[in-house]
Amino acid sequence: DLATGPDAAGLGSSLLLLAVTGAAGAGAFWWRKVRARHSTAVRARSGHALVARLASQPLTPHASVHAIAWNGEEYLVGCTQQQVTLLARRRLDAAPGDGS
Repeated sequence: DLATGPDAAGLGSSLLLLAVTGAAGAGAFWWRKVRARHSTAVRARSGHALVARLASQPLTPHASVHAIAWNGEEYLVGCTQQQVTLLARRRLDAAPGDGS
């Protein structure tokens, strides 16, 4: 009989582990989504400045550049695995060619 014996017990344990891992992953995803929504709402009500990613561009598998808006300014940031570098900064009301 294929449904009994040591192989069936191992298969049952593997399926149970897979189900628990999947449920934990789904729960973590849901929790992060709820927490992010809540923290954004709290910051918006309290008047704190929100950080907004305007654009991102991967340059290599381990380097990217990001345009970020925060507190009335726009930042161009270069990121690698080892560091984050501020490349440029300007006020959001400045003309596109203006870099300060």
